[in-house]
Amino acid sequence: MKGEYLMKSIKLALTVVVAVLFVFSVVSYLQAAEKAKEAAATTTEKAGETKVEKAEQKMEEKATKADENAAKLPSGDLTAAEKKPEAKEKDVATLIMDTPSVSTFAKAVKTAELGEMLTGKASHTVLAPNDDAFKKMGAAFDAIMKDKEKLADLLKANMISGKWTFADLQKVTEVNDANGAKLAVTSKDGVVTVGGVKVPSTATMASNGALYVTDTVLMPKPKVEKPAVVKEKEKAAAVEAEKAAEEAKAKPAEAGEKATGKEKAPDQK
Repeated sequence: MKGEYLMKSIKLALTVVVAVLFVFSVVSYLQAAEKAKEAAATTTEKAGETKVEKAEQKMEEKATKADENAAKLPSGDLTAAEKKPEAKEKDVATLIMDTPSVSTFAKAVKTAELGEMLTGKASHTVLAPNDDAFKKMGAAFDAIMKDKEKLADLLKANMISGKWTFADLQKVTEVNDANGAKLAVTSKDGVVTVGGVKVPSTATMASNGALYVTDTVLMPKPKVEKPAVVKEKEKAAAVEAEKAAEEAKAKPAEAGEKATGKEKAPDQK
């Protein structure tokens, strides 16, 4: 019985030892796997850090090169990549010259020497008639082209003082042309007219005004002189009339003296 009990005890002890060894093996395996995982993560992290470091290094190299190039340029200059032309609005005169459909108007501006007015600081909105509009005038326009003063008046009649957008024109009932004459403005159902001429809804904006291309030539209004100017002219005319009357009275008296022989003889030496 003792021998049998001893054998059972030995078997139980061996079973416990085997179980312990098994558990130890499993634990060891899990620990090894964890360490391997950590090692792999560390390697990946290091690889990522290396990539980031390389990228940062490249960026630093580019920045250094850019600084070196900038240092070589004169003060205020930019690198070729940074040199971008700024969009600059043209003046009204340049817009007119660059618009093919108003070549006749452009030629007239040159002839009348109004280019300086349209390139200056003062703003003008030009209602430039197209070439067909001038063709309709025929010989009348040819005659005006030969008279610089009349031509200037005609062109100014097609210019509005100030810089006017289409929306601006819809809000007013009257504007002044460049001659100082008043032009009626109407706006109905999205259609705007100035001085009876239909204005297109789109304009080319300039630095000192705007350009609208129309199909009708606006003729200049008769100049109305100011009361003070009229009064001055009337006064001058009255003086001239009085002088002429005095001269007319003097002539019959001279004729009478000659007829009666009362004309004074020349001094005798």
